[in-house]
Amino acid sequence: MFKVIPPVSRWFFRKVESEKHSHYIFVLSVIFFAAFLSEIAGVEPIIGAFMAGLALNSLISHTSALFNRIEFIGNALFIPFFLISVGDAG
Repeated sequence: MFKVIPPVSRWFFRKVESEKHSHYIFVLSVIFFAAFLSEIAGVEPIIGAFMAGLALNSLISHTSALFNRIEFIGNALFIPFFLISVGDAG
């Protein structure tokens, strides 16, 4: 994760600099793909998504519109659904 995602992401962000919506779609795709790969490896998908998030964290400016979009969707959708699914596990 930490060897592949940062160089590919740097290349993508430079190549598609004007398409801000494409950046968001790329970040979500990377996170979902990492979750898929970790599930194939026999690990919980949340671990793969977390590792992808760590790998992408240094590449996204915390004052950018992309970071605001990611933070909003994470706080409004992903975290509540994760907590509901964990709480309903019993």
